[in-house]
Amino acid sequence: MLNPFNLPDWLVEAWEQNSHDYRFTIRCKTPIACCPFCGGADLSKHGILTPEFRDLPMHGKRVGLLIQRQRYRCHHCRRTCVDPTPGLDDQRRVTERLKIFVAQQVLTRPFTAVATEVGLDEKTVRAVFREAVDAWDRTRTLVTPKILGIDEVVLGQPRCVLTNVEEQTLLDILPHRTYEPVLAYLTHLPQPDQVQWVTMNMWRPYRDAVHRALPHVSIVVDKFHVLRMANAALDTVRKQVRTSLSPKERRTLMHDRFLLLRRAHELAPMDQMDLCQ
Repeated sequence: MLNPFNLPDWLVEAWEQNSHDYRFTIRCKTPIACCPFCGGADLSKHGILTPEFRDLPMHGKRVGLLIQRQRYRCHHCRRTCVDPTPGLDDQRRVTERLKIFVAQQVLTRPFTAVATEVGLDEKTVRAVFREAVDAWDRTRTLVTPKILGIDEVVLGQPRCVLTNVEEQTLLDILPHRTYEPVLAYLTHLPQPDQVQWVTMNMWRPYRDAVHRALPHVSIVVDKFHVLRMANAALDTVRKQVRTSLSPKERRTLMHDRFLLLRRAHELAPMDQMDLCQ
């Protein structure tokens, strides 16, 4: 029968469908020729296993593969063996190409949505994604940046984010933002002498870790955090000055807080006059 899903090592024996699913019964084109344990060629058939695997969705429907997997007994070592499953993952009961599809889809979609689309349990989707991330991480080449950025993002809990500021690329996201994991990451940077500047917020563990692992670099505090503290100090002074004003003067300066927060090029002529008073 014609193979409708382009798995070259398998033959389709039968197929059926309903409104949500396809199911194909398939068998391997190249059955086992000798015992994988002792190399003996004296094999006898010993039943058929029929596990079901999941494959890529097709025509908007989930795809199940019912494998006719011949089982054999070796007359030499008396052990049993089965036909190979090329292109399939026996542990996850999925095709290898479905694992690639799942890993790519969950980068932009929820685990539950992908699980529903392909007909897998959400836990399996998460496990496949973790395996893909581990594989990607093993092939990743870390390039030490000239300007290292350290910040954080909240993903369930605050996590340290490390970036290459010049290239505007992400280097890594650590599980925590505490001193120990940040120090461990910085200590294992290849060619640490390449780092010349580190930009960060005012979180003390970041500064302490940089001083310990990269004592030669210059630390630059992010402009956002400097402006935030300057604005807070300015607002404190404004409130103190208002307490010494008369009710009429306070009404005149009712919106002075927003006036002080504006940039110079945003000020109208009247606003500039108010600031000079």
